[in-house]
Amino acid sequence: MDDRDLLGAGREPVLAIAAAGRSVRNDVLVLCHGGPIAMPEDADFILRRCDIEGFYGASSMERLPTETAIKAQVQDFTKLRLPQGRSR
Repeated sequence: MDDRDLLGAGREPVLAIAAAGRSVRNDVLVLCHGGPIAMPEDADFILRRCDIEGFYGASSMERLPTETAIKAQVQDFTKLRLPQGRSR
């Protein structure tokens, strides 16, 4: 199962949760969060397919972008080479 399958499979539970909440209160705000929803395009995928009010981001907005930036920075440093003739 790929990420889109996981996101698609998550649609029905989100709709069921939204319906349950709205059956109790018509002013409930339903947000999606977590699981396979890690990137902006993942949230967009769910938001376009579910009648909900938004996305609550936690690690997808702080930890994951930091990991990506750190990885890119380390990769850039590992590409550095000493000038020819210097081999300390």
